[in-house]
Amino acid sequence: MSFALACSAGAQDSGGLNASLSVSQTLRYSTNDGFGSGDGTFRAQTDLGFSLSSQTRTDGLTLQANSGLYVTGDDFEIGIKDPSLSLAYQRTSKRSDFTARLSYRTLDLGSYIASDEDDLSLTILDNGTRKNVDGSVALVFGKDMPLGGTVSLSRSSVDYEDVADPDLVDSVTTSLASQVNLKIDHRITGRVTASWSELDQDVADRVTIVGGVGADFLVNKNLTVGADLTYNVVETTNATSSSTNEGWGASVNATQLLPDGSISGEFRTGFNQNGRESSVNISGQRQLKNGTLGASIGGTLSDDSDLAPLYGLSYSTELVKGGVLSANLSQSFNVANDGAETVYTSMKLSYQTALTRVSNISTAFTFRDSKGVNVDGEDASRMDLSVRYRHELARDWGLVGGYTYSYATEDGQDDRSTNTVFVGLDKTFNWHP
Repeated sequence: MSFALACSAGAQDSGGLNASLSVSQTLRYSTNDGFGSGDGTFRAQTDLGFSLSSQTRTDGLTLQANSGLYVTGDDFEIGIKDPSLSLAYQRTSKRSDFTARLSYRTLDLGSYIASDEDDLSLTILDNGTRKNVDGSVALVFGKDMPLGGTVSLSRSSVDYEDVADPDLVDSVTTSLASQVNLKIDHRITGRVTASWSELDQDVADRVTIVGGVGADFLVNKNLTVGADLTYNVVETTNATSSSTNEGWGASVNATQLLPDGSISGEFRTGFNQNGRESSVNISGQRQLKNGTLGASIGGTLSDDSDLAPLYGLSYSTELVKGGVLSANLSQSFNVANDGAETVYTSMKLSYQTALTRVSNISTAFTFRDSKGVNVDGEDASRMDLSVRYRHELARDWGLVGGYTYSYATEDGQDDRSTNTVFVGLDKTFNWHP
């Protein structure tokens, strides 16, 4: 049995209080559950979701909580799976906005479904758990005034439990950032920026300080150009030594609005713990008759690696009978906390449509690949294919069923795969006093 509880409070156009409760009971069977080496496993799973929302003209509050409780059919093992909690508050006035957020989440690294996760680094082949705790506050002041800006403070932590990969280390990051904007005239807005961040982890600590000036120029009603000049200082300290990378950074960007979309370009150069990193990117979006099309191309070059080509392609369209087809392909570059440079390749195809007035089906295919650039033994890939069917039995009641296939590879480990099928019932209750 798996138990999940969600509670949310968010903005509503009409204000007041809204609540909903969703209940789902399913029976699941998985081969090689959690990418382990055991036999097939039966699980009874119950999912509960509760949402509560409230909004006034100036204040909004959001609270969400999720957890899992499962029982296996072989040895009647009971456990809690993927608990999470988040709280957000927002206050808006004529001249300022204040937001505060707090979140906690645990993810089972051996049983997540890639199509449900946005984190491209999740090609991990491990049976442990990852815990994320994040908190932030932000203030926007001087809205619609000649002088304004933003101030933000955030803190996040990542903790791993029962993992075998030595590269998965705990870390805590604290960041403070500010920006002051000065509207010189209706075409030019200048800014002064400053940021400080500190990374604390087992293998090394790092402090990053960036300060700079910049401006946005409205060339005409369809063309905007921006430029920034910064100075970067990155100091890294480990058990035996310390190093500092510092120097000037710069960025230039431009956006041109088109009758049916936009096109933009950006060049950026700066410093990280490995030295200088430079990137260039050109992207465009176009609004189609029944959907959207987007594309990007560029590259990243650093002192520690050769040029890495980057690209992206996205397409979404509405088909006949309300069906929606989406396709996304991208390749991106990332520098991890330990300095490992990785190229992530991601592809996702999804389709959902109504079969009848009371039934619908959705499918998703996700492929992710991570390739180490400046380190060996960091290559991994994962593929997930899922199908889900729902049939309405009565008001707010539904019969659900589905299938998921997952396949994962990683350097130094055997390839693994798992199959999961499930069937169950779900219901949603809504309340608006």
